[in-house]
Amino acid sequence: MPALPWEELDQFLDEHDFAFRAKRQDGQSFPVIIDEEYQRESMGGYVMTSANPVMIARETDLATLKKRDRLTISGVDYWLTDDPEPDGTGIARAPLSRSQEDGDW
Repeated sequence: MPALPWEELDQFLDEHDFAFRAKRQDGQSFPVIIDEEYQRESMGGYVMTSANPVMIARETDLATLKKRDRLTISGVDYWLTDDPEPDGTGIARAPLSRSQEDGDW
């Protein structure tokens, strides 16, 4: 796996820079970064743009989370639409939805 582009993971997840505090249903909290990737799709003459938020955090903080779990990040409720995926560098990504109804439940 490639080396991390930062010296310490704590620097990357510093809440004084651009990380947020996520709170789990059990009350535990941890720093995360939210990446809102936008997709643009077209069908015929119709164009749709949608956001696909992804949470990035320490692998250890996401280890016990599963699809359908709820988190509160900056006062907004999110649900995991799939299990977290570790990338082998100590961090993991998890796709999120702002609606419990989204995703293949």
